[in-house]
Amino acid sequence: MTGKQVILVNDTVVDDIPIEVEVYPLTHNIIEKDVAEVVEGVMPLNGVQVIDLLSQEVQVEATNFTTKRGVTNTFIRQIKTCSVNGIALTGDKALETIIKPVGMFSDLLYGRDIYAAVTMPDGERFAGIAKISGLSLPANQNEVKRFSFNLLFQGDYFEWYPPFCFDSY
Repeated sequence: MTGKQVILVNDTVVDDIPIEVEVYPLTHNIIEKDVAEVVEGVMPLNGVQVIDLLSQEVQVEATNFTTKRGVTNTFIRQIKTCSVNGIALTGDKALETIIKPVGMFSDLLYGRDIYAAVTMPDGERFAGIAKISGLSLPANQNEVKRFSFNLLFQGDYFEWYPPFCFDSY
């Protein structure tokens, strides 16, 4: 594996003893002074603590006499929802100018589609056109202000970018 750049997952140090480490290939080589990929025009949402992606299939039963029951289930579409929870930081531009107006407060912007790019800690990314639903802004007198909402990704506009590339291995 000479000349390949990888991520070491299990970094174990043992004096003078050969060890095995688990490695994952990167999507591309990191050039000196390289920076992370950025989607132009996208604002980061600060204070995010939990991101959960949920897939829910919509299925229908169809007649199929080759099965014992005479029916089979067919998926007709898949709903992808991303649940986002975090701490509402004072002055967060994305929260105040996109999430709150589109999710609840603006008569003009409420319910509009937005472009969302969700990056997981390992570099995996989900992106696409989404709607904000279920915006909640709970606050307790003795605790920090929080936020939670769902991103409902719309149809074929969903993109998945895996964190690793296995083409050359």
